[in-house]
Amino acid sequence: MSRKKKVKGMDYHYLTPKCRIKRLTRSQRNDVQNLLHIKITKHTAWHQIFGVLTLDEVISLLQRIKRAKSRGFR
Repeated sequence: MSRKKKVKGMDYHYLTPKCRIKRLTRSQRNDVQNLLHIKITKHTAWHQIFGVLTLDEVISLLQRIKRAKSRGFR
């Protein structure tokens, strides 16, 4: 990817966390398909809630919580 354009109030979120793809080169880590351009507040909230989980891991976690709630666990 060429230079990432800085936009006020926006940030880049790695769909696959950088810590999981250390062996790749910088250009591979910063590939457009691995970056999501989102508001800084949403990016911060994501990491406060889900840490470095990927989208698939978050979906799996939420599905497990939903199943547990439907079984009556609290």
